[in-house]
Parts: sequence; structure tokens; C-alpha cells
Amino acid sequence: MITQRLSLTCDRLLSHLQLACCRSHCGIPLHGKEMLIYSNVDKEQESLLLSGHHGEISAMTFGKRSSPVLLCSASADYIIVWDIELCQKRTKEGKVAAGTVIGTLLGEVIHLSFCFSDERVVACSGATAYILNSKRQEVISNLTGHVGPLTSAEFCPWDKDILVTASEDRTFKVFVEVSYVQPTYLNSLASPLLSVFFLEENRHIITGSTDGQVWCFSLPDDHKCHLVTKMDLQKMEKRYQMHQETVSCHADYPNLSITMAGSWSFSDGCNNSMVFLVSSLFTPCVVLLKLSLCDLPRILAGGEIKEQPLVFHSKVKSSGYSSSPRRVMFSPKTTVQKSRSTTKAHKNTGLLLRDYPADSAAPTVPRIHLSIANKPVHCLQYTGDGKQILCGLGDNSVLLYKSSLTGNPAVYTGHDKPVSSVSWSLNRQSWLSASEDQTLRIWTHGSPEPAIIIGDSMFSKPIRSAQFYYLDKFLLLASGHSLYLYLYNVDITHDDIKR
Repeated sequence: MITQRLSLTCDRLLSHLQLACCRSHCGIPLHGKEMLIYSNVDKEQESLLLSGHHGEISAMTFGKRSSPVLLCSASADYIIVWDIELCQKRTKEGKVAAGTVIGTLLGEVIHLSFCFSDERVVACSGATAYILNSKRQEVISNLTGHVGPLTSAEFCPWDKDILVTASEDRTFKVFVEVSYVQPTYLNSLASPLLSVFFLEENRHIITGSTDGQVWCFSLPDDHKCHLVTKMDLQKMEKRYQMHQETVSCHADYPNLSITMAGSWSFSDGCNNSMVFLVSSLFTPCVVLLKLSLCDLPRILAGGEIKEQPLVFHSKVKSSGYSSSPRRVMFSPKTTVQKSRSTTKAHKNTGLLLRDYPADSAAPTVPRIHLSIANKPVHCLQYTGDGKQILCGLGDNSVLLYKSSLTGNPAVYTGHDKPVSSVSWSLNRQSWLSASEDQTLRIWTHGSPEPAIIIGDSMFSKPIRSAQFYYLDKFLLLASGHSLYLYLYNVDITHDDIKR
């Protein structure tokens, strides 16, 4: 059972800021430079106003210990630690609540986290993780090595000298003896990473990526992580729907104030429960939710997978009418055996599918040069796995190649003017093309015709850029001086789009 304990209307969007939530309190920024702290236990308790930052607050987090309750907040000018009980006492006495500045001018901090003794704080700013003393202004160490901005960092609960960082560079690093910046262990994944979490019981690291994957790694004593399992959230959701299993989702709780989450923070609650502080993705709203763990056995029992018939589906791929034309239109493949041997031969080459050495310079010598009938290439994009590539051309068409650029491409036509943007979906089962003819088309594998066409005088200017957004749930596109966001639905029986 999920219950909404608190709903707050904010003065701005908080969907991309780190919010603070612990067992007893939750906190959000107010007017950019102040904070409001609420009690999760006593609804009647007056909220606590904290001020002290000169810049916009970008991250907040509570300490791990229950007493004293510590809060750390960050802006571009200061990182401040607050003792909540002491601040409440000073406010009741008519005095100004004040915190302790532990860091200054460290840049835009996007993530904060206490160690499990609350003696240290890690602050992620750019590609650097700063380890700070939580009692006074002291930078214990600077952890570097990532080539992209950090998104998260967490201390290990069973070893105080281990810190794990995640980054947009698609890697996570395990830092050992963080006070002395010892050698690190790095693991590279397929998409930018967003968060890090520890399972202390099994000594596992959990990390999530932007393509909806959840990865679980072991963390043995030698600190060499090994993949335990990987979960695709979209596939799991579809599997639950197919088996009609009982799953808690927003549709089961229509009275909640938000329909799509932006940022969130969670903590163990009282009486076998958990509390979640969640911001809305598109509206200036934050809610505090309580999940009763007593209901989980009932939910899991109701969602037990029953035996299902096994169904095999044949797949038809495109190859072209013949091998003689340079460019061929979409056609079903009839020479299945020949295609399999060709595919196997391409796999054996390993072309473009190996990991590029992280410590090597960017490549400068072209390996393959392909001229496409003297037509300008306006845009291109690889699939997430690097096996296919889309090319949008100036002759109004789109070519779909294997990444090796060998063989005849599949050709998709329909636009009346040059193609300005192409984009793959995360699951690589569909892709879109946008054009200067002020239309956008969504294509699915196995069909020569677009599943959806958006246009018909909806835009006054050519579409310069378009992409799938938020795990393929939305379409985001730019036309003229405007950005458009669409919620769409692909239906094989008819075209349907909701704005």
C-alpha cells in the first residue's frame, strides 16, 4: 500500500535536483537559496526554514545516523552541514539557525552523500569527487579519473575506506582507501550511469543507466567487480503486464499528486515501511510517499508467475530486391541460409564492436570511406550497441547500414525535403527521422512505412533536431525558436498521437 503523506507546490521545477529524505525528515529548496525541512513523523510540526547560501542550492542529503540528524546542502559558493535539532532549538528561541561551512567554491555540486559514521561527506562536482570533513572546513582528498561529469558517489557500508563513483562517461570506479587516493577499479557499461547503491547483505553494487538497465556487481575483497545480473526495466514491465501479475504502479493509486517522477530520495521508515520524496518531472510539485512493506508478501504472492505456453515467432528482416543496385528499397529476406552465413562472417571480423582503449588518443585515420552517390549526409547516429547506423541524406531519404558499412543499405523514403535529424530508440526497435519539410516520422523494424507521421502544418519552421526522451516515452524536437514535447503511442492498427 502506497500512501501520500505530504504534497508541496514549489516555486520552481525540482525534477533534476537531489532532494533530501531520511526516516524522520525531508527537505526541499525554497526560492533557490533557502530550504524547508518537514517532519515525516509529526504532520503538525512547523516546517524549519534554513538560509545561508548565496547561490542556487543544487543538492541536499541527510546523514546516515538517526541522532544527531545532519543535513548537508550545496551551492556553487558553499557546502554547509546543519544540525537539524540544534537549528530547531535556535529557531524556537528566536535566534537565526546556522550551519557549518565545510567547503567553498567547489563548482556546481550535483550530488552529496555522507559516510555511515557521518564524519565525511562526498561532493560530486564536474568530474571530481571531493571528500570533505563534516565537522570543519577541510578537503580530505580529491578523487579524479573520470572523463565525464559525475552523477553519484556513495561510501561502502561495510568498508569505510571504499567509495564508488558513477559518471556520464559510462563507467563506475571503486576507490580504495579514499583518504589516500589509492589505485581504482573501473568498469565500463553501455550507457551513462545515474546512481549507485550498495546491498550490504550480499556485498553487491547496484548501478542504473540512462537506457533503463539496472546492473548488479559483486564487490569481493580484491575489489575486482564481477557482473552478477542485469535487469531491463522496460522488459520487466512488459513481462509483468503479459503475465497479468500484481505490480504496484501509479495506475493503482490515482489519487497521487504526480504522474511521472523526476528526482527522488528514499529511506527506511517507521513500522516496517519506507518513505520516498519524489519530485514531478514536468510540474513544480513534490510529494512524500510511504510504502508499507507489510503488503509486499501479498503483492508477491499475487504476482506469482504461472506456467505459460511457449510461443515462437518468426522474424522477417529487410535486405533489398537484389544486389545489383547501389541503393535498394525495403524487401523481405528470402535467402535465410545465405544471410546467416554472411552475418556470421561479419561477426568474425569484430569490426567496430570491440571496446576502444580508454587510455588511447582519439582515432584520426579513416578505416572505411564510403561515398553515397554524391549526396550530402546531413545527420547520422549509431545504435546503442554499435551494430547499425542511420544516415539522413540531402535527397530526402534515410539509409540504414550495418556499422561495418558493407552490403546494401535499407532505404526509407517519404520526406519531401532534406532529412535534418535521425534518432534511435533505446530498445533499437524503432527510430525517427525529422526533415526540413516540417514533419517527423517514426519507423519500426519490419515495416517500410512509418508508424506515425507528425506534421500537417503543426510546425511553422523546419525541424532541426529530434530525439526520443525519458526511456522512449516522449518525443522531444526543436522547430524554430520552440521546443516541443509529445507523448506518443505506436499502434499497429492505426496512428495515434497525444500531445
